[in-house]
Amino acid sequence: MKNNIDKLITFIFISIFLSGCINLDPQPDPTRFFVLSSESEGSTKKIKVNDKVISIGLQNIELPKYLDSSKIVVRKNNNEITYSEFNRWSESLDISFNRVISSKLDNLLETKQVEIFPWSGNFKHDYFIKIKVSQFEGDSNGNIILIADWNIYKKSKSNMVKNGSTFYRKKSWDGSDISQLVKQMNIALNQLGDEIVESFQVKL
Repeated sequence: MKNNIDKLITFIFISIFLSGCINLDPQPDPTRFFVLSSESEGSTKKIKVNDKVISIGLQNIELPKYLDSSKIVVRKNNNEITYSEFNRWSESLDISFNRVISSKLDNLLETKQVEIFPWSGNFKHDYFIKIKVSQFEGDSNGNIILIADWNIYKKSKSNMVKNGSTFYRKKSWDGSDISQLVKQMNIALNQLGDEIVESFQVKL
């Protein structure tokens, strides 16, 4: 009987001690959320295409499946990537691409309207753009990489008037600072937008 009482007293003391050592208060969520943005907002100089004010349709961006995640990707080597558990995109990357590219087109070209697919029933585009992204991430060596192909069509898919490729690779982050990584990825994405806008400067 005495042994049982001693065990109970010991258990109570251990429980009291542990409850003092363990912090049961709610802990802050360490997850950070990032967003990509256009760097051309507020631009006053606009390009007129073929001396006309045009409407442009933007098809949904095609991304590789490994980028279909809210977690930010860092490439370790050719065959291995890691997903950052506590550093995430605030929206899916295809939505970010669509928003940034459409903002570029609207701010740098003389447009009546830029609309992202699915287009409204009364929307009639003069041109539409299709973009396929093969790679978009930073690697552990400090490189930022964006590889994409894009096509510009006039009225329909049977009339492609321009195509191009963007290959962006620049050593511009320290391999660990995710805020710096996102900032440099934003620069790469805006360069893609600038290259598409520049293609409208020639007669289409």
